[in-house]
Amino acid sequence: AGWFECSCCPTNLARLMPALPGYVYAQKGRSLYANLFVSGKADVTVNKQKVQLTQENTYPWDGGLKFTVDPSASAADFDLLVRIPGWARNEAMPSNLYTFEQPSAQQTIIKINGKPVTYQLKNGYAVLSRKWRKHDVVEVSLPMEVRRVHANPLVKDDLGKVALQRGPVMYCAEWQDNNGKASNIIVPAGAAFTASYQPNLLKGVTTLTATVPVVQLDASGTSVSTAPRTLVAIPYYAWANRGKGEMTVWFPEKLTSLDLLSQPATAEASTGK
Repeated sequence: AGWFECSCCPTNLARLMPALPGYVYAQKGRSLYANLFVSGKADVTVNKQKVQLTQENTYPWDGGLKFTVDPSASAADFDLLVRIPGWARNEAMPSNLYTFEQPSAQQTIIKINGKPVTYQLKNGYAVLSRKWRKHDVVEVSLPMEVRRVHANPLVKDDLGKVALQRGPVMYCAEWQDNNGKASNIIVPAGAAFTASYQPNLLKGVTTLTATVPVVQLDASGTSVSTAPRTLVAIPYYAWANRGKGEMTVWFPEKLTSLDLLSQPATAEASTGK
């Protein structure tokens, strides 16, 4: 396709990247906010005390976050507020446009120096108040099970369908991983998914797999049948990188919600891997 006049996305990305470090942490009064989960070190001043904060994680593939607190002095008294994302608080999004099918069976666990601690949530942040000493370690375990997402019933095109989310990442199915088609896959209630990191796929992604029914037309085109197949779902952000073929985000939960006559969504982009 030719270039378009209102090319705001490339310029916004170029602006975002150098600004990103400034969004990771914020400070106000005696509070130090950990907003984004990005490995690295930051030197900050909070409550008139100098502190180095080191963050280590493999987010978004893993929900384990590690923060090491190193005050310049022997101790520093301040509040560390760690953001607990909405999806980890059973919010698919702030409105009711999308909701999780079931509340998470897991809770966010926080440990300080290896010991579980209780914490209060304030505006979506876990508040950790203490006198911090050198090499104090905060470990946060976010729930990372696969969640089934439903749209508001007023979105008629998504009735009877489900989308898949793990952590902050939404998933889709592309033809290349699913025997050449993505529009004939059914994800019934109770389908058991397994998450697996694939370092050589799409520059490294975690995929979701499950055994689900796939609809097949007979040679005459007059009848259908289902057969069990392995569904492979990839992160939505990574689609349209391997040529032209079908892609889907919303999977019918029953055969009655499958539309075999509609035109499926098509991925078409570079073939770089």
